[in-house]
Amino acid sequence: MSILSPSRPVLSLFDGKVCKTCGLWLPFGGFHAHPRYAGGYRPHCRKCRYQNEREQANAYRSRPEVVEKNRARDYERYWSNPEHHRQRRRDWAARNPDKARAQNYTERHLAALRAYAETEEGRKARRETQKRYRQSEHGKVQVCINEHLRRASGKVTPGEWLAILAAYERTCAYCGDAAETLWMDHVLPVARGGLTVRENIVPACPPCNRRKQDNLWTPRPPKGQE
Repeated sequence: MSILSPSRPVLSLFDGKVCKTCGLWLPFGGFHAHPRYAGGYRPHCRKCRYQNEREQANAYRSRPEVVEKNRARDYERYWSNPEHHRQRRRDWAARNPDKARAQNYTERHLAALRAYAETEEGRKARRETQKRYRQSEHGKVQVCINEHLRRASGKVTPGEWLAILAAYERTCAYCGDAAETLWMDHVLPVARGGLTVRENIVPACPPCNRRKQDNLWTPRPPKGQE
């Protein structure tokens, strides 16, 4: 048997050379032909050349300017037809469920968050986040709702409580004071069987709420119902 080439003489399968990278002797069939090199073959074998090209390509793709360029290209390509790319991802996940589960960002992210939450730094960060939330406008509303849910049956959603505040123009339903903090007050107190429902809830300033306690007070009607 022999290897035929129009530009080189007939070579036996036992003819070969040593690769300058790995140092292994290989037949000439293990090298790429090139007329500029002695003997008509490159000094590095095919395997070493492929490995070297992969390393060079990875080094090029890891450059910051190339990473940014590729990210912008991928972003533009995705949003030019997002549904097409989403469908391709769903089809691939259906064909490769195990790989899709391993690549699931949500699961990996949640696992990392759970591990972080168990550390001292994670517990401290959670306490600070909860403190900031309780001091926010939405947090104050939710804390007020949670306290009343704990004490009485029924439920008032944050949207309903904001609607009640808007109906009273964020003023106390008893004295009309535009207090900075308004509490959720039961017209029929919880101690008398009142429920936490929208019809039984009015905003009250802290002084009125404390003075009212379990007494029956008549709130003024909301705006537009005088």
